Amino acid sequence: MKMRTAAIDLDLSWYIISLAFISAIILLAPDAHAYTPMNSDVGNFICWVSNNFEGNAGRGIGTIGISVLGVLALLGRVTWTQALIVGVGVAVLFGAPTIITQISAYASDCA
Repeated sequence: MKMRTAAIDLDLSWYIISLAFISAIILLAPDAHAYTPMNSDVGNFICWVSNNFEGNAGRGIGTIGISVLGVLALLGRVTWTQALIVGVGVAVLFGAPTIITQISAYASDCA
């Protein structure tokens, strides 16, 4: 006669602990934003990078990249799924200021 023993599912416990930590971080994130200065060096650098992506240089690089990706997809070097993912990524990159303005209470200070 075999005796049954209870096995502990460690994967489920790690999943629950990870979920609790991620939830705590998400709940505390608005408080961390309250203590940051509005015009910091890091914020100004990120605005500079963002403005470069939105300018003529960023549009030129995006156009060349999408063109090369399209040619490679037509030649069979890149799958159409990868090409579509890159295209959506470029659209999100160039539309990020509009997306942030729509979902955030604060307008973008990068000019």
